[in-house]
Amino acid sequence: TAMLVLSFSSWSIFTVFPSVYVQQLGEPLEVLVWYFPVFGLAQAISQPVFGRVADRLGRMQSIIAGAGMGFVGLLACVIPGSVVPPMLAFAVGSFIYALGQSFVNPTISALVMERAPRHRLGSAMATYSIGFQFATGTSSVLWGAIITGLGFTWLFVVAAGFQVLAALLSRVLDRKSTRLNSSHTDISRMPPSA
Repeated sequence: TAMLVLSFSSWSIFTVFPSVYVQQLGEPLEVLVWYFPVFGLAQAISQPVFGRVADRLGRMQSIIAGAGMGFVGLLACVIPGSVVPPMLAFAVGSFIYALGQSFVNPTISALVMERAPRHRLGSAMATYSIGFQFATGTSSVLWGAIITGLGFTWLFVVAAGFQVLAALLSRVLDRKSTRLNSSHTDISRMPPSA
């Protein structure tokens, strides 16, 4: 569930924003040449580091920290042009957002692998992956409607709200899962019946 919610905001960055940014702010198309390397390299460099940090910090704390970084990064993208040049705000915001995603992605993968029964791991990973595909197919329409109805700035504000929602959902679902798991008896440790 958290992955689905986070994917909605991440796909806003990938699918909608670059073209809208060029069109709305009058930036040349060449600006997009820098966008994908900044986002991609930030993730490629930081993901191994954050994966290790998540092992030490804990899964839920890492998801909440990553969603928090995503929230800050998305809001940085809407800093007024009178304060910071829009391209700089977007580059810094995208970088911070990418770092947050680097924290979340390996952590959620690890959670799926840790919590799914071994005989259902394939199904669990497939279910986890659906979040990305579903978000790809639907979020562009959602963000297009938000931009058309509310304006360009609201793209990032609403996407930042998705980051908060994902952190809260992760926390609630983790507590529920922990309670359910602790209430079940481990049959493998029970003595055989007579």
